Amino acid sequence: MIFAVALGIPFGFFAAKRHGGVFDNLTMIGSLLGISVPIFFLAIILKYLFAVRWHWFTERRQDRRADRHESIQRTSTSSMQSSSATGTHCGTCSSI
Repeated sequence: MIFAVALGIPFGFFAAKRHGGVFDNLTMIGSLLGISVPIFFLAIILKYLFAVRWHWFTERRQDRRADRHESIQRTSTSSMQSSSATGTHCGTCSSI
């Protein structure tokens, strides 16, 4: 909101001074685009600009497949170790 007021008042003032000029038309187009763009799309664009392009904020990338694979591997390894330590079977394997 502060950003909108800080830019809107000076831009509106200068656009009014040169009514019908290039700056007036550019501010009109910019304001219409700003109102028309859905907020979720604007959020994606701003996130890309600030985090990826300009590196102003940290970007967190998370490979969910690698995390899921590591979690499954850790779970299966720990269950195999606990069943072999106690001598029990998981039920899917048959003992001969």
